[in-house]
Order: sequence, then C-alpha cells, then structure tokens
Amino acid sequence: MSDRLDELRKQRALVQQHLTWLDHEIAAVTVNRLTLPPFAIRQGTRGPIPVPVTGAVPVPELSDFQVDPTDVQVDTRKGCILYAALAFLVLVLILVAIYFLGYRDNPVLFAPSTAGPTMVYPAGPPKTAPTPAKPAPATPPRK
Repeated sequence: MSDRLDELRKQRALVQQHLTWLDHEIAAVTVNRLTLPPFAIRQGTRGPIPVPVTGAVPVPELSDFQVDPTDVQVDTRKGCILYAALAFLVLVLILVAIYFLGYRDNPVLFAPSTAGPTMVYPAGPPKTAPTPAKPAPATPPRK
C-alpha cells in the first residue's frame, strides 16, 4: 500500500511542477502582449535570421537536375518491354502449371499416335468392332 501512496505522491509532485511551469509561461506571454505593439505579436517577436557572410552555400541551378528526354524515353521503353516479357513469362508458367497439375491423367499434348500398352484412355480402352456372323447356309444341313 505504501508503494502506491509513494507513486501517487510522485505523480502529484510532477503535475505540480508542470502547473508551475505553465503559470510562468502564461505570465511571460501576458507581459509580452502588454508591452509589444499588436503588429509585433502577429509577425512574431524574433528578429531576422542572420545570414553568414563568409562561406556562402552554393545554390544548385535547375539545369543540374534536368534529364535528357531521350534517356528517359529509352529507360521507359526498356521498362515496358521488361514488364511485358515478365507478364508473358508469368502467363506461360501459370498455363504450364494448370496443364501439368490439372490434366496429367488426360494428356492432350505428347500423346502417342498409336494405341499401345502405354496409351491411357480416359473413358477406358476402345471397343473393338464385333466380328460379323457367318452367313446362314442356303440349304439346311443334312443329317
């Protein structure tokens, strides 16, 4: 219980410090507002920023940042061709994956041209044509 009480007292002291600081800031602003003319308050009370006389910083020209339009056109064309080739490659990979994962048991490509023991038919082996029956004799057989 004493730990909680100590913590609360520390927080109260910190809040009291903050309130004291706020009172000082409010007093300082009130004094400035009463002593300065209205235009000084609106424009700010700080003086101009001093400019260093020696060692002036060089300001880059706009031409330093300009790029040759032909270089931009070439880079754009290379990027478009690269993206088109990449998209085509992804499309081909997707189609290959669909073919090999979805149609492995029913080959559409690379199927052998002749029926052999390795040929796989999805609906079963082909049916052979029935052999025709022998024609009936014109005369009944003799016993």
